[in-house]
Amino acid sequence: MIDESARRALQSELDPGETLLWAGRPAPLRYAFRRGWKSTLFGIGWMIFLAVWFTGFTGGFSEGGFDFSNPFGVIGIIVGALFLFTGIGMLLTIPREFLTALSTSYGLTPQRGLIRSGVFRQTVTTLQPYSRAVLERRGDKHGSLSIVSSEKAEPAGFFVAGWTGWDERGFYNIDSPAEVERLIRTRVKAD
Repeated sequence: MIDESARRALQSELDPGETLLWAGRPAPLRYAFRRGWKSTLFGIGWMIFLAVWFTGFTGGFSEGGFDFSNPFGVIGIIVGALFLFTGIGMLLTIPREFLTALSTSYGLTPQRGLIRSGVFRQTVTTLQPYSRAVLERRGDKHGSLSIVSSEKAEPAGFFVAGWTGWDERGFYNIDSPAEVERLIRTRVKAD
């Protein structure tokens, strides 16, 4: 139940004497599509709008073509270029999330949970304590296990569920989330 590549990635994060009960990685394609499909779909619509915008500003809908003496046309093209970079960013969401999944490792020790992720800059998140956490599982064979803490979270790059003050972190798109949940409930020490 311990993925060897995840264990190697997390080994440097363990305290002396601390051992991994479970280590795993997200399924890259599932992770990428689950996290990026909405942004990519919106990006497609964005780019279609942008194509119409550019065609209009460059005179593609008129017989005269683009008029460089019109300052609004030049400004429209400059603004359109900014929209172009935004659209490209949205279209690249799934490949970016795929790379993130390849560099993400999850681990569980008797004392805490670990999430190590990041393509260019590694981020390590420690999940503890489990005594005040709610476990939410999606799927049995393949799915996600969210660890929702009732303690007020500070916004620091992770999902904070709005005004409720609940903080949700977890092991996303893993194999056998039911087994990992059972491991947390039976083997991990609560404070």
